[in-house]
Amino acid sequence: MEARHFVNVSGRGRPLVYPSFSFLPRFESIRMVDSCGGLLLCRCFESSDASRYVVCNPATEELVALPESSYDAEGGGEEEMCARLGFDPDVSSQFHVFQFVTDARLWLVLRSTLRKSENGITVSGITEPDPLT
Repeated sequence: MEARHFVNVSGRGRPLVYPSFSFLPRFESIRMVDSCGGLLLCRCFESSDASRYVVCNPATEELVALPESSYDAEGGGEEEMCARLGFDPDVSSQFHVFQFVTDARLWLVLRSTLRKSENGITVSGITEPDPLT
């Protein structure tokens, strides 16, 4: 993971969450993209040209690896891309990941509304197998 520095703001000992993320599967590199409501959205690189998004809770060490979006599967292109995480545990246990791609100055939302279950990961109503199992 890229260098991050964590401190316990109370000044008493180590941080409550150890930042090594050793519970994540082995990836070539991991980049933290966004955080919301205690969850982290990471982009995990399996190689220099293959990556996937992972949402994790560092306090519970739970994680969900997101399936490729249709944009990722097509190989993307030179368009600008960013992803953001939305989560409010007071409203729902579901989190939302939005992947934005600009094409000719138009931002497109490529994915949202994700839910993990025993059957796999449901993305916008379509269930796919969990890529980490």
